[in-house]
Order: sequence, then C-alpha cells, then structure tokens
Amino acid sequence: MVKLCLVTRNSNVESVLSMYKDTTVKIVGSLHKEEVFSKIDSILTELLEKKESVLGSLAV
Repeated sequence: MVKLCLVTRNSNVESVLSMYKDTTVKIVGSLHKEEVFSKIDSILTELLEKKESVLGSLAV
C-alpha cells in the first residue's frame, strides 16, 4: 500500500514539475542552511531585478 502511494505521489509530482520546468530552480538541500538561503536569496533577487527592468521598460 505504501509503495503504491509513493509511486502515485511521484507520478503526480513529476507531472506538475514538468509544467514548471522553465521556472523551477533546483538547489542542493544538503548544503549548510546559510548556503541554501544565500542561493535562494540570489535567485529571488535576480528575478526581482528582471521584473523591475521589464516593468521599467514598459513605463517608458
């Protein structure tokens, strides 16, 4: 029963992840928490900068 649940869960997760493969970023979670936080912060900062540049170019 547990194995069937895991197979079903993995299948569902893979189908959802495939829809977001262009926007998903994989981060190694086994790193120190400071490194994981730093990577997440860096990625979010980059996304915000891109968003601001796009919005700024639309305002002109």
